[in-house]
Amino acid sequence: MIIVYLLIFILGLFLFININPNQNNIVKPKIYGVNLSGIYLLEDWFYSYNTDTFDVATSKDKPEGVITMIFPDLKNIISEQSKFYGECDLINKLLSNNLNYSEIYNLFQKHRKNYILDLPNNFKLIKNYGIQSIRLPLTWCIKYDNEYIIDGLNDNWVNINQDSLIVEDPYFNNDMYWCAINIKDIEKLLDLAYDYNLKILIDIHTFPGGQSDGSYSGQWPKKPRFWNNTNVAKKNIRTIMKNLYDWITNLNSKRYSVIEGISPMNEPAHLRNTENRINGWNVSDNDILEILGESVKLYKDYPQLINDKKLVMNVIETSIYPGNNWGYVYGNWWRNITTKQDRLKWAVIDVHHYAAWEDPKFCNNDSICNYNIKNYSVYSKIRNELGLDFDDLLYSSEFSASTEQSTNLSLTSGLLKNQNYKELRDKFLNAQLIDMEKNNVKGFFWCWSIPYNSNYQNEWSLKNIII
Repeated sequence: MIIVYLLIFILGLFLFININPNQNNIVKPKIYGVNLSGIYLLEDWFYSYNTDTFDVATSKDKPEGVITMIFPDLKNIISEQSKFYGECDLINKLLSNNLNYSEIYNLFQKHRKNYILDLPNNFKLIKNYGIQSIRLPLTWCIKYDNEYIIDGLNDNWVNINQDSLIVEDPYFNNDMYWCAINIKDIEKLLDLAYDYNLKILIDIHTFPGGQSDGSYSGQWPKKPRFWNNTNVAKKNIRTIMKNLYDWITNLNSKRYSVIEGISPMNEPAHLRNTENRINGWNVSDNDILEILGESVKLYKDYPQLINDKKLVMNVIETSIYPGNNWGYVYGNWWRNITTKQDRLKWAVIDVHHYAAWEDPKFCNNDSICNYNIKNYSVYSKIRNELGLDFDDLLYSSEFSASTEQSTNLSLTSGLLKNQNYKELRDKFLNAQLIDMEKNNVKGFFWCWSIPYNSNYQNEWSLKNIII
């Protein structure tokens, strides 16, 4: 009998340890999604040297992308010191080295195929980690079976069709180019996602003319021009979204089932509020809302999409002037153009949050780090600022495990030689996931893989974190 009681006690102790929420080995909340970045969307820091590039928000005074790193086939004709800011600057430099459109397009296609080697095994890792969805950043420059026209400034325009390779940006004067993305390549990726029971969130990360300040916006370091003419911008966002909506609704059942939803624009008008309400971009708060609203109004014309897909509207605090008014402006707008039923079913508001850019800094020593991690609370504030109910759909389609935008200053990067960096990083990541779960938020880690620069791998590359 004593042995029986002893066994019961041991079993009870075992169960207590494994379900007690105060224990360290409690099952951690899972990451809902991850960004598959670096393939169809180019940012210079992804392809930089680890000897001198640490900052995620690279400066407009110094390009960081190494041309021969992204295109190793060019080592015999381009110096290894030759660098680029983003996609458009990269293409300009290739043109200046006498490469033609076909050669440049083939280089991009080779990169898109080889940036993440063995994509099926990567999808398997993603699925096995418990991730359900992949956010896929794309540029606006997609070629479909049908041809279409994108307008620009000063009556400029460009035609995109199946034969398009390198496309002029009509907002600039023959000095800005994009590399076309074949929609059939994206369909192949959908097939792969289907094989691993993963969803895909299509994210249009850039727009013609550039929609934001930042290396991800394509035109960097030139000032964005997409907003300079409101009527043209409205027409273009409808054209770009209509192509995408039509494509999705015409997919076969297998590919259609993979699509989680569509994100019309990434970080629209980011950093506009550092200037004035009406500034060098020639756009007001209301102009931005009206232009973004075109994608919502058009979406409502697609009952099939409304029935089972999501429209994920990304907004950012730095686009509204003054910045502390952002939640009120976007929240009122969102509640006016969507119904409560919409916000329960398909209308998702999406806010990125990176502790790496917090002001004051998230932490500069172990004590402050541990305190801020223990007391981490962000997403209830975001809900409150936007005036969203707890059951209104809310995503955070970008976040990371970094506490500082310059990895050589971050206690979670491993570059400061502190022995506990992994412990701090993992605790910080877990604190964010708990906060998301508590506030009914689905988050997408930025990003899955950064194979070239090791400075970013410990806190920005989920693949490196989990393996």
